[in-house]
Amino acid sequence: MAAWVWLYQEGGRTHNKYKDKEQDAVEFSFVNTSQKHARTYRCQYHVSDPLGTSEKSDPVELVLT
Repeated sequence: MAAWVWLYQEGGRTHNKYKDKEQDAVEFSFVNTSQKHARTYRCQYHVSDPLGTSEKSDPVELVLT
């Protein structure tokens, strides 16, 4: 099942990735990590066949030390 997966950054940017095959994980990465990335994130996926959108995931906190 192909889907768009969205990564929502609380109070900041939204990132997305398209997965064109069935898989149970999508990986997001930051090339240069900085303090601006230390936030709460949630994921959500959108599929077109059958049309649907998931609920946003539980929040995940990214902590930089």
